[in-house]
Amino acid sequence: MSKSGQTEKDSILVIQEIENQLERLLTRKKDEINGALAARIREEEEAARARMDGVEKEIDQERESLREFQTMVSETEGERQAVLEEIRAGFSRALDLQSQIEGLVKRTVEEIGKVEDLQRKMESLRRRTSEQAAFLKKDLKERFGIVADPRGEEERWLEPAPNLDAELKKLKRIRTLLAGGTEGFPGPENSPESEREDAWRTRIPEIQELIQATKPVEEEDPPPGRGAEDAASTLERLRRIEPVAGSGEISYFKQGDRTVLDAGRLLDAVDRAVDVARKLAGKLEETESPRDRFLIKQELINGQEGLRNLVLRAATLCGKGAMALPPDTLGVIDAAGLRDLFDRLSVGNWANAADLAAFTAEARALRVAFEEGAVPPERYSLSILKELGGVPSVERPDLL
Repeated sequence: MSKSGQTEKDSILVIQEIENQLERLLTRKKDEINGALAARIREEEEAARARMDGVEKEIDQERESLREFQTMVSETEGERQAVLEEIRAGFSRALDLQSQIEGLVKRTVEEIGKVEDLQRKMESLRRRTSEQAAFLKKDLKERFGIVADPRGEEERWLEPAPNLDAELKKLKRIRTLLAGGTEGFPGPENSPESEREDAWRTRIPEIQELIQATKPVEEEDPPPGRGAEDAASTLERLRRIEPVAGSGEISYFKQGDRTVLDAGRLLDAVDRAVDVARKLAGKLEETESPRDRFLIKQELINGQEGLRNLVLRAATLCGKGAMALPPDTLGVIDAAGLRDLFDRLSVGNWANAADLAAFTAEARALRVAFEEGAVPPERYSLSILKELGGVPSVERPDLL
């Protein structure tokens, strides 16, 4: 073989060896790349699996919170139904007691009627005894000249008769309370909405009212010259209460066709609601549990709603002319002022600390202005009494 041929053969072998090395290098690189790719895929899968576990854990926590809330709602609804049943049962018992009281009053009237008949019979016996005694005295004097004094015998027959007038007046007042328990407010007109709102209310007389009704007649008229003390005691006898469902009560004074709102009692209700809300707001700041925070916020909103309903009722009555306000406080609180107070309660949110703080400041300013306008308290009482037409005159009522 020539030298050139051998050289060509060696070159071919070298080239083949290089190609083999390149092929092995390519295979190794591919294996490295595939290995790196597989490692990255495993890392991504593990990271994705960890993220999915976290998401599932959060979802499970939310589901647990939702189940707890559902349980709380069910328990609350059960408690609400139980309380509602107790209210219905209590109202039923109250109506039954009212019926019993009416029956007892009727029987008392009948018994007093019988006592009156017996009193008249006793008076007839007394007159007949007196006539017989006078005849005997005259006969003894004419026939025997004996002067006899039969007063001792007559006095033995004369026993003090019961004071029926006072008892009749007591019964009259009790019957008025029982029959007129649903006193309406005088006003230009009553809307169907207000009639439906008040239709369920059959006001049962308070124990204090029945006790007041049984006081002797002479206690009803305040002695002259007692001034502000008489005005305060008289106003308490003229005080009436109208419950506002789930929101407290409206206190007012009524005499004849005149009605005056007790603005002081209304502001007391505002102060109480604000104090409770401030305490709840303090608890809200210290509470981290989402469930407890939710419940506290609901209490705040419910308290605000209750006060809003109470102020709305007072504003409606005063705005329609069914109820007046104490003259000495008109510069501080009037029908328009009550409506403004209602508007502030409607737009604010006591679950928000800033809204509650703003309303608290307004309530304090209103209280200060009211106390300055109503000082001294005696002037406040006398002003209301004057608006009602003065001290009520006591007339002897006939039993109906």
